[in-house]
Amino acid sequence: MDFYIGNERGDLVTATITEKIDANLIILGYSTASYGSQAIVAQGGYDMVRKHNNARGINPSLLEWLKTAGNRLLA
Repeated sequence: MDFYIGNERGDLVTATITEKIDANLIILGYSTASYGSQAIVAQGGYDMVRKHNNARGINPSLLEWLKTAGNRLLA
């Protein structure tokens, strides 16, 4: 979840989702600003991942999260 989503804020969207949907959701704080990711986690997000990419356009932090924590959660 990014912090800025058009006219919405990711932390408020996360709070609404976690309040209204009874499901096993994994919401990651994924903002270029760490305060945005922290705000998303504070409202019910599962974890935060740094938003950046390498020369190939791949986010190494997200890739590592998916390989480790993501695999454990989906097992």
